[in-house]
Amino acid sequence: MKILSGLVYHESNTFNPFLTGLDQFVVREGEEILDRFASTPVLHEAGATIVPSVYATAFSSGIVSREAYEDIKARLLRAVEDNLDVDGIWLHLHGAMLIEEIGSAEIDILSALRERVGDEVPISVAMDPHGNIDPRVPELATVLRSYRTIPHVDQPEIERRTAQHLVSLVRGEVGSGAVAHSAVPFVISGDIPLTSQSPLNEILAKLDEAEAIPGILDASYYVGFAWADVTQCRGSVVVVPEGPEHASLAQETADSIRDYVVSRFPEFRFTTPTLGVAETVAAFDDVAQRPLVVSDSGDNTTGGGVGYSTVVLKEVLEAEPSDKVCVSTIWEPGAMAELASREVGEEVEIAIGMDHDEVSRPVTVRGTIKAKGDLLGYMSSVNDRIGATCTISVGNVDIVLTDQPGSFVTLNHFRSAGLDARDYDVIIVKQGYMFPEIAELAGEHIMCISPGATYQFIENLAYTKVDRSAVFVAEPVGR
Repeated sequence: MKILSGLVYHESNTFNPFLTGLDQFVVREGEEILDRFASTPVLHEAGATIVPSVYATAFSSGIVSREAYEDIKARLLRAVEDNLDVDGIWLHLHGAMLIEEIGSAEIDILSALRERVGDEVPISVAMDPHGNIDPRVPELATVLRSYRTIPHVDQPEIERRTAQHLVSLVRGEVGSGAVAHSAVPFVISGDIPLTSQSPLNEILAKLDEAEAIPGILDASYYVGFAWADVTQCRGSVVVVPEGPEHASLAQETADSIRDYVVSRFPEFRFTTPTLGVAETVAAFDDVAQRPLVVSDSGDNTTGGGVGYSTVVLKEVLEAEPSDKVCVSTIWEPGAMAELASREVGEEVEIAIGMDHDEVSRPVTVRGTIKAKGDLLGYMSSVNDRIGATCTISVGNVDIVLTDQPGSFVTLNHFRSAGLDARDYDVIIVKQGYMFPEIAELAGEHIMCISPGATYQFIENLAYTKVDRSAVFVAEPVGR
């Protein structure tokens, strides 16, 4: 049994004005990438020879440049063309990756693979539940399975599951049939549906029930990715049958789950306070349990925000807080270049802000360089260095600058920058919902409704391709 493995993963925000370049990706090739996949032990246990192709991932950001994508795609296709005798292909894709001048990366990749290996070779794909799944994707893949969890903590489990299904397909233990797709006619902020909360947890229980039905291999609910102005921006239910004889059952099941999702959709709501910028900063003095974690949600780089907004920073500095505050992270390559030759402990005066638009107007600060360190990656690349950090202390405020867009999604991100998250009373992060380690640390959480490419009240976004009648209007939540 010969299996090709690879990962091409990116969440592309069309409201981010910058193209995502190759320098923002962690790109690896060769045998080393197999250690990054939880699918690898499953395939080895099955006696498979694994052909590594490419591992390419980046923080969510703008549409991927065609040049960057063609480079990554070429690496994948070289591995395929050198191994056209593969018995199966295992991939980890996102579902909302967009390419300059091309569109959906998932459709383009799967089409290119089918052109080379034909329709009989099974392709099994692990995916993100924030994908905007075009019906052509399940037409091209044999197996699709999204993670269940938001925040995403079950990626390894889904990698193992999709690998095991691929082994079963290659061995003939299960057949392949038409994968069912049923569109959910709603668009919702990706930071509202959470696995631990109703109604998503009940929807996921319905998926588990479906997977227990004889003839059904997998069932997934994709909540969609609202910060992409594309016609396929919406939720969807995908159900994989165990063979062609179960195709009608799969479609019936997908439609039934879709109907259930639609019936429960009005119950979705924010589960944390949603406050404006000034109101958020004013709340620093009224925190029962510290640290207070503040999501700079309009500039959320885990949802494709630019990462350069100075709006919250300006409000914090004007407040001159008595508490110890960490403002993380602001993408400022110009300031980082200027600070490259300066040493920790030096006093500096520097303008922070790329001055690209209203949310990135410069703020001049005088302070001391507290630390320099590394910016780490995201999701499966959280241990990879993707850039540099420099922290400037201005009174009680520590400001973390970076030379690439990023977000501190683990406590190790703080440590790698030379900081300890536990030193702060207030921590501001470029996120929407909190990532697990940050949530565990937090005493309280505020979703700061800041401006930017990931603005939470999506009915205000400048959609041109999305049906506005499908946009879910969420209610704000007070403290």
